[in-house]
Amino acid sequence: MPRSIREARAEDIPQLMPVFDAARQIMRQSGNTSQWVNGYPSEDVVRNDLARHGGFVIEDDGQLVGYFAFLPSPEPTYAQICEGAWLDDESYYVIHRLASLPDVHGI
Repeated sequence: MPRSIREARAEDIPQLMPVFDAARQIMRQSGNTSQWVNGYPSEDVVRNDLARHGGFVIEDDGQLVGYFAFLPSPEPTYAQICEGAWLDDESYYVIHRLASLPDVHGI
């Protein structure tokens, strides 16, 4: 079975937490010590993604190997942009919480 993407489900959450742990480890090994601290992303954050139908899992041969959130605007993180501005006020999507297991890093 090839690699596939599907909307995440609540029953995926226990499998997702080790994926986030692995992604944090990859970040730390590459010198990124300031992101994804204090247990972020938590189960509650993922549940919020699911409630917005914006959480997606990546599977290889039916095995969960990655996750990302693909969410519509408005995005509070981008409410204020320093030293710049949006080109227009049209809607947009953001990708957050992109994570994978180390053996598929870079997918």
